Amino acid sequence: MTPFQRRRVLVQGSFFILFVFAPVFDLLRFDLTQGHLIVFGQPWTLGLDDYLAGRIDAQQMALNVLLRVIVPVLALAATVLGIAWRWGRLYCG
Repeated sequence: MTPFQRRRVLVQGSFFILFVFAPVFDLLRFDLTQGHLIVFGQPWTLGLDDYLAGRIDAQQMALNVLLRVIVPVLALAATVLGIAWRWGRLYCG
């Protein structure tokens, strides 16, 4: 086994362990009873309750959606694409 292949097996095993332990340590999960995501043990909501209760207006709600959904999704997509471009062969072969 070449050093590259050993490294690939180590990376694949590490991601599998992360995948198995992510729900245990509340790294990322969707809580059905609360109805929102839990990211690193913290609730991640859109703030819809404040909008429906009339505490914030439509402009603030649009900003909430932009900052809490669109920006994180685009940042995550850019990060995943960057990692795949740089180290994709290490994981997939």
